[in-house]
Amino acid sequence: MKLRNLLSAAIVLATAPLANAHAAEGWDWGLTPYVWAASISTDLREDAPPVGNETDFSNIISKIDMAFMGHVEGQGDDFGMFGDVLYLSMADDRAGRFAQTDADLDALVYELAGVWAPGEVRNQGFEVFGGLRHIVVDVNVAIDPNVALLNTWNVGVDQSFSDAMLGARYKGAINDKWGYSLRADGSWGDTEGTYSTSVIFVYKTEGGGAWNFGYRYMDTELAVKTTSIALQLHGPVIGYTFNF
Repeated sequence: MKLRNLLSAAIVLATAPLANAHAAEGWDWGLTPYVWAASISTDLREDAPPVGNETDFSNIISKIDMAFMGHVEGQGDDFGMFGDVLYLSMADDRAGRFAQTDADLDALVYELAGVWAPGEVRNQGFEVFGGLRHIVVDVNVAIDPNVALLNTWNVGVDQSFSDAMLGARYKGAINDKWGYSLRADGSWGDTEGTYSTSVIFVYKTEGGGAWNFGYRYMDTELAVKTTSIALQLHGPVIGYTFNF
């Protein structure tokens, strides 16, 4: 019940600015597709393996791959809202000391948040945001022990997780062309905790849009019954904002 109330409050907080968005004139809107060259590390912990007690498998997926993101945001004078989507699909096989692993991962991360921007200048200064983060993940791992007498077994997580999200960011201007955005947030609920930080530099173009360059880090732990998956992504991002 506590989790349900927490998520309900997150949804109300995230969608409250939408009502004002329809009524308010002069909102600034932007759509930003991103490419994230992420270094990805995925650790597996299985508390009920066929033999022994708890078994840990580090770096069942460890490589650099492309993740694709989209960000849409509307901003008024004091309030705004944004939505994010992240898509990642990859596979990897690893040879360990005691076993070989063959893993594949598909993940979708959705975020919806309301923004409070108390600064005097729109799209500049300190902002607080809160809302909902929803993660859909399908991780399958085939574990083949190096001992011939032991059979291969399969473990994984195929489920969705909903968290209440809270964070803050700061938007600053370097000059007429260049700006930057610093962001940090966390979310809690169905996951064991999800954390994200980013540093983005913005270059305004003559056509009214803007290039975005920076670095993002994301860390989450997902647990279902006896299986726990720890997922870390970090690396450079590049995108372009279409303003309207």
